[in-house]
Amino acid sequence: MTSIPELSQELYRKGEKCQLSCQYESALSHFMEALNPLSNRSDDTDSLRFQYLVSLHIVDIYIQQWQLIKAHEFNLKAYELAKKLNDEEKIAFSLDRQGDIYLLEQEESKALDSCYDQALSRYEKSLEIVNSMDGDNHEVLIAAYANMANTYRSQNNYSDALSIQDKLLKIKISKFGNDHTEIAECYSNIGLIKFDQSEYNEALSMHNKALKIRLSLLGNNHVDVAASYNNIAAVYGSQASYDQALSMYEKSLEITISKLGYNNVQVGRIYNNIGLIYLYQSRYDEALSMFEKSRQISESILGHDHIDVAPVYQNIGLVYRIQGKFDDAHRIYQKSLQIRSSLLGYEHLDVASLLNNIASVYRAQCNYDEARVNYQKSLEIRLSIFNGNKNHLEVAQSYNNIGDIYKIQSKYDEALLMYQKSLQINKALFSHYHPKVAKLYYDIGGVYQCQIKYDDALAMFQKSLQLQLETLGDQHSDVAESYSSIATIYNFRKEHGKALSMYKKSLQIQLSVVGEDHIAVAQTYNNMATIYQSQGNYDEALSMHQKSLKIRLSALGEYSNDVSETYLNMANSYLHQGKYDEAHSMYSKSLNICEIIFDSSHINVAILYHNMALLYNIQGKHDEALSMIKKAIDIKSSLLDNNNANIAESYSVMAGIYHNLGDYDQSISIYERSRQLEVETFGQDHINVAKSYNNQGNLYDDLAKLEDAINMLEKSHQILLKVYGHDHVDVANSYNNMANVLRAQGKHDEALSMHKKSLEIKLLKLGDNNDVVADSYNNIAVIYTIQGKFDEALLMYNKSLKILLSVYGQDHIKVAHVYTNIGRVYADQGNYNNAMAMHQKSLKIKLQSTNSQNHAEVAKSYNSIGTVYECQGMYNEALMNYNKSVNIMRTLFGSDHTDISKSYNDIANIQSKKNNYDDALALHELSLAIRKTTFGDNHLDVATSYNSIGATYLGQGYFSKALDMFKKSLNILSSVTDHGNNLRIMLYLNMSICYNNQGKNDDALSMCEKSLEIALLLHGNNHINVAKCYQAKANIYSNQQMFDEAVVMLNKSLQIALSLLSQDNIYVTRLYNNMAFTIKKQGKYDEALALHNKSLKIQLSTLGSNHSEVAITYLNIGCVYKSQGKYVDALSMYQKSQKIMLKLPNQNHQYLTALYSCKGSVYDDQSQYDDALFMHQKALKVMLSHIDDNQPYAIAISHKNIANVYYHQLEYNQALSEYQKAIQILAKLPPENQPKMTKIY
Repeated sequence: MTSIPELSQELYRKGEKCQLSCQYESALSHFMEALNPLSNRSDDTDSLRFQYLVSLHIVDIYIQQWQLIKAHEFNLKAYELAKKLNDEEKIAFSLDRQGDIYLLEQEESKALDSCYDQALSRYEKSLEIVNSMDGDNHEVLIAAYANMANTYRSQNNYSDALSIQDKLLKIKISKFGNDHTEIAECYSNIGLIKFDQSEYNEALSMHNKALKIRLSLLGNNHVDVAASYNNIAAVYGSQASYDQALSMYEKSLEITISKLGYNNVQVGRIYNNIGLIYLYQSRYDEALSMFEKSRQISESILGHDHIDVAPVYQNIGLVYRIQGKFDDAHRIYQKSLQIRSSLLGYEHLDVASLLNNIASVYRAQCNYDEARVNYQKSLEIRLSIFNGNKNHLEVAQSYNNIGDIYKIQSKYDEALLMYQKSLQINKALFSHYHPKVAKLYYDIGGVYQCQIKYDDALAMFQKSLQLQLETLGDQHSDVAESYSSIATIYNFRKEHGKALSMYKKSLQIQLSVVGEDHIAVAQTYNNMATIYQSQGNYDEALSMHQKSLKIRLSALGEYSNDVSETYLNMANSYLHQGKYDEAHSMYSKSLNICEIIFDSSHINVAILYHNMALLYNIQGKHDEALSMIKKAIDIKSSLLDNNNANIAESYSVMAGIYHNLGDYDQSISIYERSRQLEVETFGQDHINVAKSYNNQGNLYDDLAKLEDAINMLEKSHQILLKVYGHDHVDVANSYNNMANVLRAQGKHDEALSMHKKSLEIKLLKLGDNNDVVADSYNNIAVIYTIQGKFDEALLMYNKSLKILLSVYGQDHIKVAHVYTNIGRVYADQGNYNNAMAMHQKSLKIKLQSTNSQNHAEVAKSYNSIGTVYECQGMYNEALMNYNKSVNIMRTLFGSDHTDISKSYNDIANIQSKKNNYDDALALHELSLAIRKTTFGDNHLDVATSYNSIGATYLGQGYFSKALDMFKKSLNILSSVTDHGNNLRIMLYLNMSICYNNQGKNDDALSMCEKSLEIALLLHGNNHINVAKCYQAKANIYSNQQMFDEAVVMLNKSLQIALSLLSQDNIYVTRLYNNMAFTIKKQGKYDEALALHNKSLKIQLSTLGSNHSEVAITYLNIGCVYKSQGKYVDALSMYQKSQKIMLKLPNQNHQYLTALYSCKGSVYDDQSQYDDALFMHQKALKVMLSHIDDNQPYAIAISHKNIANVYYHQLEYNQALSEYQKAIQILAKLPPENQPKMTKIY
C-alpha cells in the first residue's frame, strides 16, 4: 500500500494494537483518523483496499460494543468498497459480517425468523460468490460454511449445523491435513453442537481431540488451549462432575489472565462459568462472588447495558431466585415469601403454599421443570414440618401436583407413582368411599389413557364413577366429568355410539346442575363434536362447536383460551371436510387470541403452528408447512423436555412434509428422530412407536421400497400385538397397511388374506354395521378389481355401501366414495352407462355434503366422469370435465400442486387422442416441471411424466424421441425400486411398440417379453395388462409375417378380455378388429369380415350408430372388401364411415385422412383417376391442415399415393415431383425409415 499516507498507516497500526487489548474507544479513534485523509481518493485501488480493511476493523469493534446500527453502517461501506474493487472475496467477507450482525440482532430482539433468515441469506450469498470464484478460495469458503453452521446452531437446527461442520472438516483436512489448528477448531465446534444436543460423551470426545492438537501445536499457554479447557469444563458441569469442571475452568482462567490480562471479556466469562458450578453445588455465596467478578469486568469493558452483561445479571438473579427472589408474577409471591420466611422461617406451611402458588404460575407458563421444582420444594417443607408423617392432606396434594406435572411431561411411570402415593394417603385419611379417592382413581385413569392402556383406563374411570354415584349421587358435576372420560375411551376404541351415549349422559347432568350457559356445557358440546367428526358427520360437529363457541364467548369474552380452543377445533373440522379457506380463517382467529393472551412462545401457540403446518401440507404449500412446524418444534423444545412425546409428534409431521417435498432422506431421518423420542418417553413397545414405524413404512411404500416398507409395518404390527393382543381394531388396521404393500408387490392373494384377517377382527369387535367394517369390504373389493374379479368386487362394494347407508344415510361423503369405486368397476367392464350413473350419484352427494362447487372431492368426481367419457371416445365431454377438475384444484391449491400435475396429464392424453400433439406435449412438460420442482428428479411421478411424454412422441411417430423418454423413465424407476410395477409393464410395452415400428423385431419382442413377465408376476395369468402384452406380441409377429403366431397371441388376449370384461366392452371389439386385420393378411377375408361385423354389432348396440369406433369399423370392413376386389361394397362401407366421421363434433383427422386415402386407392384400382386424385389430395389437405408436421411419414405416403395416380395417368413429371416430395420428407426422418425410402425409390 505504497500510496497510503504514512500517518494513516501508523494510525492503523495503533488502532489494531488497541483493539487487540480491548481498548475499543481508542482503537475507534485511531481507525477513524486513519480514514480521514483518504475520503476523497475514490479511484485509487490501494486506497480503496485500505479503507475496506479499516472499515471491517471498525465493524468488529462496534459488534463488540453491541452498537449494531453503526456496525451495519460501516459494513455497508466495506461492502460498497469491495464492489468498487470488484473483489468477490471481499464482497463475500462483507456479506459474512452482515450475517454476523443479523445474528446478534436476533439475540437482542429474539426475532427468530427474520434475523436468522437474513443472516442465512447473507451467508448463502457469500457461499454462492465463493463457489463461483476461480482459484483457491478455501479461506472464504471456510468462513461462509462456519457462519452458516453457527446460524443453524443458534436456531437449534443441530442436524443442519452438524452437516455443515462435517463439510468444513473435510475441506480443512484436504487443505491443512489432520494435525492443524483449523482441524482443532472444527472438532471444537462439533463438540459444542453435541453439547447443545446433550450428547455429552460425544462432546467430550470432540473437545479432547481439539485440546490434543492445540497442546501439540501451541503449547500449554495459549488462548485456544484455554478455550478447550473451558469447553471441557462445561461438559463436566452438565454431567454433574463439578470438581473436574472447576479444575478445567481454573486452568482456562490462569492461561487467559496470563495472555490477555485480568480486565478482559473472556476472563469475565470464565468467572461466570465458575459461578455456575458453585451454584450447582449450592455454594451460593461463592457463586455470587464469581458472578460479581464477572459483572464488574464485563461492565468496565462493555458498559452496563451490553448484551453480554445480561447473562451475568441473569445468573445473579438465578441465585436470588433459588433464595426466593422471583420476577413478574413471581415477584408478588416473592414479596410475601420474604416477609413470611423472615418472620416464620422457611420451614412453614405458608411458605409451602406460596411455593405451590409460584409453581402454578410456572405451570400456566408451561415451564414444567420449574413448576415441578417448586412443587417438590413445597412437598419437602411439608414432610419436614410433619416429621416424615406422610398421612396429611397437604402432602397428598403435593404428590398430586407433582403427578400432574409428570403426566403433562409424558413421564407416566413417575406420574403413576405420585398419584398412588396420594391415593394411599387419601385412603388412610378417609374411607375408601370418598370423592377424593374417586378423584384419584380418575387421575390414574387419565395416565393409563395417555399410555394407550384403554382397558385399564376404562376400569379406573368406571371405578371412579361408581364411587361418585355412591357418594355424590347421579346429579353432580364430577359424575358428568367421569361420563365424559369414559366417552373418551370409547372414542379411542372407535366405539362411537357408546361414546356419544356417555357424552349425552354428561350433558344431561350438566344442563341440570349448572345450566345451559356454563363453560362445562361448552366443553361437552366440544367433546360431542369430536365424535361426530370421527363419524364424518361434519355438519353436526360444526353445530356442536358453534354451540360451544356461543357459550364461551358469552361467559369469557373474545380473548380467552377456551374461545381460542373452540376456533382451533372448528378449524380442524373444516380441515377434515377439505374446506381449507375456512380452516385457515379459524386457525388465524385462534392464533390471534393466543398471541394476545399469551406470549409468542406459549405451548398453545406451538399447537396452532403444528395444526397450520398440517393444513399447508395438505394444500401442497410445503414450504409454509415446514416453516410452521419448525416454529412449533422450536417453541415445544424451549418449554418441554427434549424427549417429550409432544415434540415427537411435531417431528413426525415435519417428516411428512419432507416426504411431500421429495426430500426422502431427511424425512426418514426425522421419522427416526421422532421415534427415538417416543422410545425414550414410552419405551419400545408403545402405540406411538408403532405409529412411527407405520409412517416410515408408508414412506417406503411411496418410494416403492416395498421390502423396507413391509419391514417397518411388521415392526409396527408386532408392537400393536404386544400392546393390544390379536383382537383389536388397530391391529386390524395394521393388517390393512401390510396388505396395501403386498398389493403393490403383486402378491394379491396374500394381500387378500391380510384384508380378510382385518375384516374378521373388525366384525368381532365392532359388529357388522360399522363404518370401519365397511372400509374393509372396500379394501377387499380393490384387490378383486385388480384381479379382474369384477363381480366379487361389486359384491364387496355393495356390502360396504349397505353399511354406510345404514350408518350415515344417503348424503354422506363416504357413500359418495363407494359410488365412485363402483363406477370404476363398471368402467373397467366397459359398462359406461352404469359407470356414469355411479359417478353422477357420487358428484351429487359431494356437492350437497360439502355445500361447495370448489372442493377437492368435487374435483375428483369431475375427473372420474372425464375418464368415462374418454373411454367412450367422447373427448370434448372428457375435456370439459377434466378442465372443471383442474379449475377447482387451482382455486384450492394454486397452479403448482402435484394433484394438478395429474390432471394436466389427463388433459394431455385427450389432446394426444385428438392428434393435438403440441398441446399434449406442452401439458405433459408442465406436469413434469411441477413434479420435478416438488419431488426432485428421481421420483416415480417424474418417471410417469417421462413415460407420458414418450407416449405422445410415439403417437407422432417420433420413435427415437419416444424411446429416449421411455429410457429416462425406466432409469428413474430402476433407481427408485427394483420391483416390477404397472409403470414398468407400460414402459417395456411402449418400448416394444417403438422398436416394432422401427422394424427392430428382436428388440421389440425382447421388450414385450419383459413386460409380459412382470405382468404375469404381478397379476397372474388372467389380467388385462397380460392381455395387452399378448396383443403387442401379436403385432410384432404380424409385422414379421408370422400370422399364425400372431393369431395365437390374439386369441390368448381375447380369452383374458372376455373372462374379465363384458362382451360389449370396447377393448373386446378392438381385439376382434385386430384379429380381423391379422387374418386378412393371411387372405382369410370371410373370417376377417365376420370378426369385423361381430365388432360392429357390439358397437352399434352399446355406442350407437354415430360413434367414432363404429366409423373405424366401417372403414376396416371397407378395406377387406377392397382386398377382395369388391369395390362397390368397399365404397359403400367407406361412405358410411365418412358420414359418421364428418358428423362427429371432434373429428379424428388421422382416421379421416386414412378414409380418404382408402377411397382414393379404390378409385385408382377402378381406373377412376380423377376421383382417386381428388381423394388423395383431400387426404393430404386434411393432414397438412390438422396434423401438420407431426406425422411426416403419413404425409410422405400421401405424396406417394398421389404420385401413383399420376403415374397411372402417364403424367410422369407430376408423378416424379410427388415422389421427390415424399423422399425429401423421409430423408429428414431417423435412419430406421430408410427402408421406406428404398420402396419409394
